[in-house]
Amino acid sequence: MITHHDAWDFIFGMGEECRKELQKHQISHFWIHGPLDYASFGTCTSLMEKIGIDEIIQYSIFNNEGIPGIGVFKEPLSFDRLANRLSCLLDEPARSWRNNGKEVKRVGIMTGAGHSTDYLKLALDGGCDTYITGEASLYTIQYAQFAGLNLLVGSHTFTEIFGVETFAGKVKLSFPEVKILKLKESHFELNPAT
Repeated sequence: MITHHDAWDFIFGMGEECRKELQKHQISHFWIHGPLDYASFGTCTSLMEKIGIDEIIQYSIFNNEGIPGIGVFKEPLSFDRLANRLSCLLDEPARSWRNNGKEVKRVGIMTGAGHSTDYLKLALDGGCDTYITGEASLYTIQYAQFAGLNLLVGSHTFTEIFGVETFAGKVKLSFPEVKILKLKESHFELNPAT
């Protein structure tokens, strides 16, 4: 089984239970978190490709801290059109805050937990009019509004999942005998059960 994350240590007890189940069913588990976030084909780049970014200006990289990827649409599109495109792609409602009157041209992306205002500031410094991530806090929303940066937020899982798919495809290219099956993930982050 290939995943992006292992069970986080701060979700107390979950890792141990997951490992017990994997051992019980004799399943090997490979996860690739940080390296996949910052690989040239990783989570950010894969999401850029899926939303139709025409040119990648900057890959998401790690240089003592995370730096968001930046991409450009050759033909600007409306914020509502991009929000709808993202929602359809993720198969879940992307939360959206339109904070400027511009058409979307230059987009900063930090998949998963890209909610830090530091990331938004880096996107602004890179000339972005819109920022996409997988989590948002009060501070994310307030800073985007204050700075006039459009904000689109999917879920942590589904903004990153395309990078895992890309990686699995690379495994398949190297080992053609491997059969790739996608495990169904539930959309619980933005659609809590009522």
